[in-house]
Amino acid sequence: QVIEAPDGATALALFSTRAKEIDLVICDLMMPHMDGRAAFECIRSIRKDIPLIAISGVVQAGAGLQQIPGDTVKLLLKPFELGDMLRLVHDVLNSGPR
Repeated sequence: QVIEAPDGATALALFSTRAKEIDLVICDLMMPHMDGRAAFECIRSIRKDIPLIAISGVVQAGAGLQQIPGDTVKLLLKPFELGDMLRLVHDVLNSGPR
């Protein structure tokens, strides 16, 4: 099941109420109202073990991701093929216990 949010603030609000049932968070780093990096930091403050995938069209945008608490955030650069995203999601979800 996929839960969509139009922006980072909404994503954070949804995560806050449904954190236990969410297995993975995927956010674009450039979003209105709250960018992906800020959303990830808040999400990790709620649940430190949640896997995160950041999407960006700019390589430099991923530079600050290592500062987000918890395990490493995976970066998926645009443009990408659907198969690339599916492989990354599979790898992240199967990378070990959370």
